[in-house]
Amino acid sequence: GWLGPRVDVPDDGEVTLANGLAIRAEPIGEAGAQIVLPTSRHRESARRPKLRFEALGRRRARLIVAGERIELTPRHSEIVLLLTLYPDGLSGQELGRQLHGPDCNPITVRAEMSRLRRLLGPLLARKPYRLDAEISADFTDVERLVERRDRAAVLDRYKGPLLPHSEVPAIARRRRIIGDAVHASARSR
Repeated sequence: GWLGPRVDVPDDGEVTLANGLAIRAEPIGEAGAQIVLPTSRHRESARRPKLRFEALGRRRARLIVAGERIELTPRHSEIVLLLTLYPDGLSGQELGRQLHGPDCNPITVRAEMSRLRRLLGPLLARKPYRLDAEISADFTDVERLVERRDRAAVLDRYKGPLLPHSEVPAIARRRRIIGDAVHASARSR
């Protein structure tokens, strides 16, 4: 247990971990043992980790990163959803305005982001705050299915309103748009 999780290394000896760190394995000795070292590649040149965000019909969104499921608090669910809606990122002030209104104390946002960073590590970038990963989300899947007019798939994949308890205006607006599109899709033939 003290060694931590095992990582399968491909034949070329290089792999990118979920946190974006590129590593390589080199054989040592004759028994097939390997030593793992960071590569000289910069993180930006490494393949970005994949992040799955699930928020339909959920009070607490779920993230799936490298097969690990992370249940978020309702506030962290709202933050990650906002960062998903704004892939280029939001400044602390913009994020605070979205979450708490125009009079938000910037210390509140920094504290929330610090707690979220403990969960996400390098997947949460700053200046501006953004998700540094390839993101897929259940609500964007449903939106694409609505655009394709795949009624059966829409009804199968739609699990309920987007973060139904959130009162953040941008989230409420997107929830309403998705809900209206799903209902229109259900009524169509």
